[in-house]
Amino acid sequence: MYHLARATVFHTFRRDIDAHDRLPEAFGQIVGTSFGEKVEKWREIRNDLEYSPYTPTDIVTICFESMSDAQEILTICKQYLKGRGVDIEDS
Repeated sequence: MYHLARATVFHTFRRDIDAHDRLPEAFGQIVGTSFGEKVEKWREIRNDLEYSPYTPTDIVTICFESMSDAQEILTICKQYLKGRGVDIEDS
């Protein structure tokens, strides 16, 4: 999700935003605030999972939710980039 959002921001603004905490806002300006908020939500969850010594009890649910959100973000990015003339192959 992060790298897709980062690539979309780079394509739009022609500048790289590599700060993980600033990317969701820039991404949200492009495809909508709700998508920026999803990227931010998963950034926070990823940080918690990587750095917290406590694993959530609902880790399987979290994984399936992340896959669902990633698919939504992929779809909106494809639509947006195709609208800007980017040739995207569906695989």
